[in-house]
Amino acid sequence: MWEAYQISTTYTVKSGDTCYAISQSRGISLSDFQSWNPGINCNNLQIGQVVCVSQPTSSSSPPSGSCTTYTVKSGDACYAISQANGISLSNFQSWNSGVNCNNLQIGQKVCISQPSGSSPSSNYNGKIFREYIGALYNGVKFTDVPINTAVTFHFILAFAIDYTSSASPTNGLFNIYWQNSVLTPAAVQAIKSQYSNVNVMVSLGGDTISVQPVQFRATSVNSWVSNAVSSLTSLISQYHLDGIDIDYEHFDSVSTDTFVSCIGQLIQQLKSSGVISVASIAPFDGVQTQYKALWDQYNNVIDLVNFQFYSYPSSTSASQFVSYYNRAAATYGGGAKVLASFSTGGVGPAPSTALSAIQQLKSNGKLPGIFIFSADGSYAA
Repeated sequence: MWEAYQISTTYTVKSGDTCYAISQSRGISLSDFQSWNPGINCNNLQIGQVVCVSQPTSSSSPPSGSCTTYTVKSGDACYAISQANGISLSNFQSWNSGVNCNNLQIGQKVCISQPSGSSPSSNYNGKIFREYIGALYNGVKFTDVPINTAVTFHFILAFAIDYTSSASPTNGLFNIYWQNSVLTPAAVQAIKSQYSNVNVMVSLGGDTISVQPVQFRATSVNSWVSNAVSSLTSLISQYHLDGIDIDYEHFDSVSTDTFVSCIGQLIQQLKSSGVISVASIAPFDGVQTQYKALWDQYNNVIDLVNFQFYSYPSSTSASQFVSYYNRAAATYGGGAKVLASFSTGGVGPAPSTALSAIQQLKSNGKLPGIFIFSADGSYAA
């Protein structure tokens, strides 16, 4: 029998927040705010902490299926719950498909074991859609992209790079290189407010800057991670982002071990502090050494694999595309996190070929979803 529990509208604490500022922005008194959040320390708010901004009310609706449950408390985050219970974030999210990790409800019951009657194949539902945006500076807006409300929809801002404007590496201090005059913090807030199924990420690295390759460079693991966590926490908070995508494609003289340690620790720290809820990687055949090593060590904090199938020749057939997908799926954990992809920028297999292959994969129950590079290319076309 499911007992009644308390549900409240919640807010996730961001950098610079105070109890008074949160209460004022929500039109509630500070005393009410404190009474709805017993045990909260207003002198030590934590970024990513979940707080009540309405009076809790009773509900008796359980999560679907039979599973071991956990009751969300003030300050919880999906990543922290999953880590405390020894499960991966991706499993937690697949077992709790209706849970919004950006808006956990205090008192909400969530599954921390696989629900009875479900199976790992539930990850292959074909309902993840992601699209990169902002790299070509051609004025494309979030609102130019049609959004299907029946899917999990991720915009990925392209790119943030740890380089200066003069193309000098900065050892983990990230700057914006997407068209942020159009894709502004207000635009991010607006699209997320309009569509509850939309999240916005930022991709790190990319191929080139000022016609030169973007090289991954780190003076040391500790200094790079410290700089990256600090600069990205600020950027993610300013732009109301939900996650990061790793898209470094050139590695200069940096060892694979250094790359793996830097990126793995970055994802772990951003997730554990509640700054992000989603992390993905974007490998292709030419960088498998680095990304397979990263996957092998940190796949428990990697949620999706944006494999760049548009790196294959334009002559690729649908059957070859399926073969390439199956090979990538085998490399990255069996495929439950591997997305199919195509480019609208005139490179790689034709979109029609990719879509034919994608239909085959979906009909065979082998596809979590797809991504496109990019909205800019589609807009230009």
